[in-house]
Amino acid sequence: MQTRQTIMQNSHVFIVVQINEGTKILTGSLAKEVEENDLFSTLFDSLTPGNYLHYNVRVEVRNKDTGPWITVHEGLESKLLLMKMLEFTKLKYVILPSDIAVSSPSHIRFPNAFTRLMEFKLQLPVQKRENTHNILLYNHIIQLLQNKNVGWIGDDHLTYGT
Repeated sequence: MQTRQTIMQNSHVFIVVQINEGTKILTGSLAKEVEENDLFSTLFDSLTPGNYLHYNVRVEVRNKDTGPWITVHEGLESKLLLMKMLEFTKLKYVILPSDIAVSSPSHIRFPNAFTRLMEFKLQLPVQKRENTHNILLYNHIIQLLQNKNVGWIGDDHLTYGT
Protein backbone atom coordinates (compact mmCIF):
# COMPACT_ATOMS: atom_id res chain seq x y z
CA MET A 1 0.00 0.00 0.00
CA GLN A 2 2.75 2.43 0.94
CA THR A 3 4.69 1.60 -2.24
CA ARG A 4 1.64 2.46 -4.36
CA GLN A 5 1.30 5.86 -2.65
CA THR A 6 4.99 6.59 -3.22
CA ILE A 7 4.66 5.76 -6.92
CA MET A 8 1.59 7.97 -7.26
CA GLN A 9 3.27 10.88 -5.49
CA ASN A 10 6.52 10.64 -7.46
CA SER A 11 5.14 10.51 -10.98
CA HIS A 12 7.76 11.09 -13.64
CA VAL A 13 7.73 12.60 -17.12
CA PHE A 14 10.17 11.74 -19.90
CA ILE A 15 11.11 14.68 -22.11
CA VAL A 16 13.77 15.77 -24.58
CA VAL A 17 15.51 18.99 -23.51
CA GLN A 18 17.60 21.46 -25.51
CA ILE A 19 19.26 24.69 -24.33
CA ASN A 20 19.92 27.59 -26.70
CA GLU A 21 21.61 30.92 -26.15
CA GLY A 22 19.76 33.06 -28.65
CA THR A 23 20.03 31.05 -31.87
CA LYS A 24 23.18 29.17 -30.78
CA ILE A 25 22.55 25.62 -29.49
CA LEU A 26 24.41 25.10 -26.20
CA THR A 27 23.30 21.53 -25.58
CA GLY A 28 21.89 19.18 -28.14
CA SER A 29 18.82 17.13 -27.39
CA LEU A 30 19.07 15.38 -24.02
CA ALA A 31 16.54 12.76 -22.87
CA LYS A 32 15.61 13.47 -19.25
CA GLU A 33 13.39 11.89 -16.64
CA VAL A 34 11.88 14.51 -14.33
CA GLU A 35 9.24 14.68 -11.64
CA GLU A 36 6.04 16.18 -12.99
CA ASN A 37 5.53 18.47 -9.97
CA ASP A 38 8.92 20.14 -10.40
CA LEU A 39 9.13 23.58 -11.97
CA PHE A 40 10.81 24.27 -15.30
CA SER A 41 13.34 26.29 -13.26
CA THR A 42 14.34 23.17 -11.26
CA LEU A 43 15.29 21.30 -14.42
CA PHE A 44 17.00 24.36 -15.91
CA ASP A 45 19.10 24.85 -12.74
CA SER A 46 20.11 21.18 -12.75
CA LEU A 47 21.32 21.48 -16.35
CA THR A 48 23.07 24.84 -15.93
CA PRO A 49 24.25 24.95 -12.29
CA GLY A 50 24.32 28.69 -11.57
CA ASN A 51 25.77 29.69 -14.94
CA TYR A 52 22.77 31.77 -16.06
CA LEU A 53 21.32 33.19 -12.84
CA HIS A 54 21.05 36.76 -14.13
CA TYR A 55 19.72 35.97 -17.59
CA ASN A 56 16.19 35.97 -18.91
CA VAL A 57 15.06 32.54 -20.06
CA ARG A 58 12.18 31.79 -22.41
CA VAL A 59 10.63 28.32 -22.14
CA GLU A 60 9.24 26.70 -25.29
CA VAL A 61 7.57 23.33 -25.81
CA ARG A 62 6.32 21.20 -28.69
CA ASN A 63 5.06 17.69 -29.24
CA LYS A 64 6.57 16.77 -32.62
CA ASP A 65 9.94 17.26 -34.30
CA THR A 66 8.41 19.41 -37.02
CA GLY A 67 5.68 21.20 -35.06
CA PRO A 68 5.96 24.84 -34.01
CA TRP A 69 7.54 25.81 -30.71
CA ILE A 70 4.97 27.17 -28.23
CA THR A 71 6.07 29.66 -25.56
CA VAL A 72 5.12 28.77 -21.97
CA HIS A 73 3.45 31.90 -20.60
CA GLU A 74 4.62 31.42 -16.99
CA GLY A 75 8.12 30.52 -18.14
CA LEU A 76 10.42 28.98 -15.55
CA GLU A 77 7.72 29.24 -12.86
CA SER A 78 5.38 26.78 -14.59
CA LYS A 79 5.27 23.11 -13.58
CA LEU A 80 6.64 20.34 -15.75
CA LEU A 81 3.21 18.72 -15.33
CA LEU A 82 2.19 20.92 -18.29
CA MET A 83 4.34 18.69 -20.50
CA LYS A 84 2.41 15.59 -19.45
CA MET A 85 -1.07 17.12 -19.46
CA LEU A 86 -0.72 18.65 -22.95
CA GLU A 87 1.35 15.74 -24.28
CA PHE A 88 4.44 17.76 -25.11
CA THR A 89 7.66 15.78 -25.44
CA LYS A 90 10.18 18.45 -26.47
CA LEU A 91 11.40 21.29 -24.26
CA LYS A 92 13.67 24.17 -25.22
CA TYR A 93 15.18 26.79 -22.93
CA VAL A 94 16.24 29.93 -24.79
CA ILE A 95 18.69 32.08 -22.84
CA LEU A 96 18.18 35.69 -23.84
CA PRO A 97 20.70 38.53 -23.52
CA SER A 98 20.30 40.31 -20.18
CA ASP A 99 19.05 43.49 -21.85
CA ILE A 100 16.09 41.72 -23.49
CA ALA A 101 13.12 41.05 -21.25
CA VAL A 102 11.08 37.89 -21.57
CA SER A 103 7.92 38.91 -23.35
CA SER A 104 4.61 37.15 -23.25
CA PRO A 105 2.25 37.06 -26.21
CA SER A 106 -0.20 39.27 -24.39
CA HIS A 107 2.37 41.83 -23.24
CA ILE A 108 0.72 45.13 -22.33
CA ARG A 109 2.71 48.36 -22.23
CA PHE A 110 1.84 50.78 -19.45
CA PRO A 111 3.16 54.36 -19.40
CA ASN A 112 5.78 55.01 -16.76
CA ALA A 113 4.92 56.97 -13.61
CA PHE A 114 6.85 60.09 -14.63
CA THR A 115 4.91 60.38 -17.89
CA ARG A 116 1.64 59.95 -15.99
CA LEU A 117 2.56 62.72 -13.55
CA MET A 118 3.59 65.12 -16.32
CA GLU A 119 0.29 64.57 -18.13
CA PHE A 120 -1.78 64.86 -14.94
CA LYS A 121 -5.03 66.69 -15.50
CA LEU A 122 -8.60 65.96 -14.60
CA GLN A 123 -10.73 65.13 -17.59
CA LEU A 124 -14.32 64.20 -18.17
CA PRO A 125 -16.01 62.74 -21.22
CA VAL A 126 -17.65 65.26 -23.55
CA GLN A 127 -21.36 65.72 -23.26
CA LYS A 128 -23.48 64.05 -25.89
CA ARG A 129 -25.87 65.94 -28.18
CA GLU A 130 -28.82 63.55 -28.54
CA ASN A 131 -31.96 64.18 -26.47
CA THR A 132 -32.90 60.77 -25.13
CA HIS A 133 -33.53 60.24 -21.42
CA ASN A 134 -30.32 58.22 -21.07
CA ILE A 135 -28.24 60.95 -22.76
CA LEU A 136 -29.86 63.71 -20.68
CA LEU A 137 -29.05 61.77 -17.50
CA TYR A 138 -25.49 61.16 -18.75
CA ASN A 139 -25.01 64.90 -19.45
CA HIS A 140 -26.47 65.82 -16.05
CA ILE A 141 -23.96 63.52 -14.29
CA ILE A 142 -21.08 65.06 -16.28
CA GLN A 143 -22.25 68.56 -15.26
CA LEU A 144 -22.43 67.50 -11.57
CA LEU A 145 -18.88 66.15 -11.74
CA GLN A 146 -17.66 69.35 -13.42
CA ASN A 147 -19.28 71.47 -10.68
CA LYS A 148 -17.48 69.39 -8.01
CA ASN A 149 -14.15 69.68 -9.92
CA VAL A 150 -13.66 65.92 -10.12
CA GLY A 151 -12.84 63.66 -13.04
CA TRP A 152 -10.48 61.08 -14.44
CA ILE A 153 -6.73 61.37 -14.64
CA GLY A 154 -5.39 61.41 -18.22
CA ASP A 155 -7.39 59.76 -20.96
CA ASP A 156 -8.59 56.76 -18.93
CA HIS A 157 -12.19 57.90 -19.29
CA LEU A 158 -12.05 57.03 -22.99
CA THR A 159 -11.47 53.33 -22.30
CA TYR A 160 -14.04 52.53 -19.61
CA GLY A 161 -17.82 52.39 -19.61
CA THR A 162 -20.51 54.05 -21.73
